[in-house]
This record gives sequence, C-alpha cells and structure tokens, in this order.
Amino acid sequence: MLLSSLLIFWVLGALEETSNFKYTVSIPIVYPFHGGVNFEMRVKNNFSLSFELNNYLFIIPWKLELGIREYLGKDGFDGIYFYQGLGMQFFYFFYDEGTRKIIPNLTFSVGYKFVFDSGFTLGPFLGIFVPIINFSIPFPVIGLYIGYSW
Repeated sequence: MLLSSLLIFWVLGALEETSNFKYTVSIPIVYPFHGGVNFEMRVKNNFSLSFELNNYLFIIPWKLELGIREYLGKDGFDGIYFYQGLGMQFFYFFYDEGTRKIIPNLTFSVGYKFVFDSGFTLGPFLGIFVPIINFSIPFPVIGLYIGYSW
C-alpha cells in the first residue's frame, strides 16, 4: 500500500508542460448500458492517469476503476492510446436478502481521443473486461467518452 502511494505521488509530481490540455472530464457511454464519470490527468510524457466511477443502468452496481493510458502520438494527450485499468465492482442483490459482493476486475482497451481546440473531447474505444474472481470469462466492451478537456 505504501509503495503504491509513493508511486502515485511520484507520477503526479512529474507533470510536464508539453500540451495545452492536462485534464479531461468525460461521460463514458459503454455497451452494455453503463454510464458514469471519468477524470483523466496527463502526467509525464505520453501517459495519463484515469479515475472512473461507473454504474449499470444508472442504478446499482457501482464500479470504481483506476487506470493508466499510454498515448502513441507526439502530442501526448490525444490520438491512439492503450489503457490498462484495475477496478472493483460492488454488487447488491435485492432478491437474495441484501447480499453484497465485491468483484475485482481488469480492463484492457485501445481507443482514439479527439481533443478539439475548444476543449470538446470525443473518445471511441474497444476493450475487454476481465473479472478476476474465479477467473470468469472475459467479455468485450465498446464505448464512447464525451467530455471536455482543459
């Protein structure tokens, strides 16, 4: 825990001035029927940290995710990227006397982020969601981020 905290502070301390845009707030529209909010912060060179809070059909369950994006272009905050994320899915089953369950998961995706001069941002992506518990079968996800960068 301490090592991961130190790593996060080191990455956050290494911010660089290579582009006019450093932050993005967006709404992920993901199949199957997920919504939520995403905050992305550019860090050293072509890397950014992504924090995401999702829900299913705008109700329960909730998913909290932290990930890293690596951009392949020269600009560093737009273009083609690879994403790796670690998340926790929180379920609450009404039909089973209020049973709660937490399922860790991994997400891997590839996408393209368009940042327009006005700050308007679009980001289509395609990926795979892998539940870690019991090595469940991974399933594909497809979606679009719509947001604003500054």
